[in-house]
Parts: sequence; C-alpha cells; structure tokens
Amino acid sequence: MMYNAQYYRSSKSNSIIIDLNQKQLTINSKTPNQFQIDILYDNCFGLTYSKDELRSQDTLKSVGEYIPYLIDTPTVNEINNSKSEDYLKYTTLTLHTLDIPERDRIKSSNKYVEYTISFEDAKQTFDFYKALKEKINIKENRRILCILNPMSGRKKSLQVYNKLVVPMFKIANITPVLEETQYQCHCEEIAYNLNLDDYDGIVSVSGDGLFHELLNGILSRDDWEKARYMPIGMISSGTSNALNINFDITTSRHSILNIIKGNVIPFDIIRASQGDKVFFGHLSLSWGIMADVDIQSDRFRFIGKYKYYLAGAIRILFVNKYHGQLYYLPEDSNVKPSYEIVSDFEANKIERENKILKRLDKDINLNESKNEKSTNNSEKKSKYNKNHIGLGPKARYTNDNQITEKKLKKDWVHVDMDFTSLSAVNFPFLSFDTLFGPEANPQDGMIDLIYTDTLRVYSIMLDDAHGTYYKGKRKDDFHVKRTKAFILIPDNTKTGEGGEFGVGLTYSNGKKDLNHGILDLDGEIIPYEPIRIEILPQLQNIYAPTGMDLSYLGKTLRK
Repeated sequence: MMYNAQYYRSSKSNSIIIDLNQKQLTINSKTPNQFQIDILYDNCFGLTYSKDELRSQDTLKSVGEYIPYLIDTPTVNEINNSKSEDYLKYTTLTLHTLDIPERDRIKSSNKYVEYTISFEDAKQTFDFYKALKEKINIKENRRILCILNPMSGRKKSLQVYNKLVVPMFKIANITPVLEETQYQCHCEEIAYNLNLDDYDGIVSVSGDGLFHELLNGILSRDDWEKARYMPIGMISSGTSNALNINFDITTSRHSILNIIKGNVIPFDIIRASQGDKVFFGHLSLSWGIMADVDIQSDRFRFIGKYKYYLAGAIRILFVNKYHGQLYYLPEDSNVKPSYEIVSDFEANKIERENKILKRLDKDINLNESKNEKSTNNSEKKSKYNKNHIGLGPKARYTNDNQITEKKLKKDWVHVDMDFTSLSAVNFPFLSFDTLFGPEANPQDGMIDLIYTDTLRVYSIMLDDAHGTYYKGKRKDDFHVKRTKAFILIPDNTKTGEGGEFGVGLTYSNGKKDLNHGILDLDGEIIPYEPIRIEILPQLQNIYAPTGMDLSYLGKTLRK
C-alpha cells in the first residue's frame, strides 16, 4: 500500500511516499534532497493523532515532550462530519518508535524517535491510520500494575516510571497502575494478595531483586496455577538488570516496548526448598566466590554496574573454600518427575484477551491518573506467609519420597568437595558483562550446574564476558553439568584459604560470623542450610522479545 503525505522534521516539510511493507514501513522523499527511512513495525509503540502545531516544532528529544500535542483518536462519525475548515485537526499523525537495530542490540541506546506526517484530508488520514495501526500491532486498553521501590538502586525507579512508563503507556493507550513498596518483601505481599482480574500484566520497575519478590508472590498464591499465566516483567532501572540483559534489553525504553507490544514467552523457574520453606528464582543459585562477590558488591552500589569489578578484585585476593556434599540428577537420568507440568498458554492468552473486551463492554474507565493505586487489600486478612512455608508448586524430583538414601545412592551423582565456586544458572548472563553459563537455556527444563575447587577462580573474572573460562587451559578445573535437579548440603564452616576477610552472615544483633558462606538466590540471601533445587519447566510467562532463539542466548560474544 502506497500513500502520499508530508513529513515534518526540524520544522521543515518534505513531500513523501509511504510504503507499508510486510515488516516495515518505508518513507521515500520526492524532493531534490532525496532520502529513505525504514521503520520496523516491531520498534513502533504508538500511532497517535496530533495537534497541527506539532508540524512547526523541532524534533522532540523525549517521549514526555510529545504528550501536550496528543489528541484523542477521532471516531468515524467525527471524521465524516468534520468541516473543510477544520481539516487540520484530523490530518496530522505521529508515529512513535525506538531506534533498536535488528543486530548488535547490546550497543544500542534505544533512543526515542517520532515521525510527524500529514495528509490532504481527514478521510485519507483515517484510512492510513487504520492500515498502519493494524501493522504495528499494539495491545491497547490493558491495565498494567507497576510495582517499584522508590529507594532501590540509585533511586531511579520513580523517575523511570514518571518520565518513560507513564507517557509511553499513554501514547499506547495502556493504563499504568502504580504501587510503591514500603518495606522488604512488600512487593511479594502485593503480588500475593492482589485480584488478578484487575490487571492484564504485572511488572517491577527495578533490578532483579524486586522482580525476584514479584515472582515469589505470584507463585506462592493458592491459585498459582492460574497466576502462572499472568504475564510479568521487569522494566530496567536497577544496577544489574541481569534478567533483561539475557534478552538483549539494555534500556528501560526497550523493556517498556515489549510490554506495550504484549510480547510474552514462557520460561523455566527455579524451585528451591529448605525443609518446609520454598523459594522461587529466575536467574541462579550461587555459593562460593560468585555469591560472595554478588552480596559484597552491594556495599559499592554507588558506582553502578562496576561494583562487581571492585568486589571481584577483592574476592580474588581472598578466595574462600567451602566444604559440602552435592548430589545431582544428570540430564540423561531415567528418573521421572512425580507429575508433569502442562501448559495451556494459547488458551489462556485467548481468555486474557476476552477479559479485556469484557472490561471495555462494562465501560470501565481506563484513563485513571498516573498515580492511581491498585485495589486496596489492606482491609482483607492476608494469608501471605513471609516465612515461605509450603508455598506454590510442589517438588517434582526432590520430595522426601524421591530422595531416600537408597534412591540417592542409585540414581544421583555424589560429589564431596572443598568448593570455591558453585553456581546453578537458568540464564547465560548473571550481570551486564558476566556471561557465566553460555549453554544455559531458560526453556529447556534443565539447570546448568558449574562448580570447582580451584583457587584460580580469577579466570571467571578475567573471562571478559566470553563464557570461555571453563573451555580453555583451565577447563579441567571446572565441572559443567546439565541437571534436572540437585541437592546441596553445605558444612557449617569454611575450610580457610580466605583468612579473616570474608562476607559471612550477619545476625540480628549486627555481628558477623565469617565462618559461614552464603547461599545466594537471584541476588537474595537465603538461609545457610541444606537446599534442594529443581527446574519447573516453562511455568511462568514473561514480557520479552518474541522470535529469539533461546538456545543461542549465551553463545554470542558481546563486546
């Protein structure tokens, strides 16, 4: 389909021809200064009617600058009844996009770019509007709960929400609903208690810590089998944002784009249990140097992502060893799960879309103020259990009947070692530039277990994000296993090597016991006790780019 129009940039007008192709639209100028612009539909997050004075403005620098020029989309009756002298009111459109390349996304700033165009009359404008709106495929009229901790990281979350989430959602005709956390695990409690029917998605405006709470709140619910289909996501605003890095999402804008487009994929969840306590994770479990670096780096949060370099340098000089027993169930084991996880993702997708239509039929106002609070559950008696006792999906490989002494000896591989590092990874990247498990795939139903007893763990830190530290000259130092499940029984004391300088556990009286190591699940400390880990395959749905080859996430060198 070809359209003649006027394109405005830097207050100048150019006659153009617009071609709507299969994957992109192309703008070709008809002036002597010829140019061509290709815009991928996947990068478009809005197509809006604009006030005609926008034509005379310079190029907008931020998405928030556009909002004063936004006008409501006219109805068919308004277009048909518009008078010739009012034609300007309905002839100017703005296409809102992000500059995201098809390749080398990791290097992109994802800057906001708007294209203001106009047509001869309102009818032609409306026809183009409908044709292009169908192409860019934005999931409108949704309510997205945004949970943020205004004090986390560099305290950027509220700024990201107000300057990016609110205007981008407004342009896309999506309603954000804001909840600010007040105390530790408040996000978990919010997710546990909310009415799922009030929302079409839930996101944390944060780093990995708040997303970890969101995930645990969702999967700890009594109705987790329904809640698992609720799309969740993370709008990057923390210092690590490891989850999004694995999808080549490097900016808050790109995070928001995936939510606006409704890009959702299923992914594997880590289930961790200690006695009757149950935790859920998305990224990794670490013990040894990786856990020590991760937790110790928090004291250097003020230097952003470089905090890991500083903490890593310290830990290389003071490497601790931790003795323990490891049992793991290898990928080729014949042991069967106690139950199968069945996914009916497509049917649930249809149900969610029908829910949106029902909401519209009831004429619920979807234009609440940007600071609207979610449904108040404070009057209800919460059943939320902050101690994580017996919550969520049950074990499939590690319940008491499956790991008797006899079965452990028969079916599980046993390792007795002084560990310097043990990590179980669900995604390849553990931070922006730490490619730790390049073979990890968040949809394969396996968890990659990487452990060693070498003191030369500096090879991990010096790997330069290539994920080759266990494949080079030191490959015999590292053990890499694809597993269905494993059990880790750490001793109560470390074996030395690191001396008195360590991370240790801090007790309620403020004192530290440096004889203990740390168990780190998604960057959060969990009790230093025997732990059972397994994967729940493709249990939860997340906002992320669709069409990616997830088996290839960690195999691309990123510089």
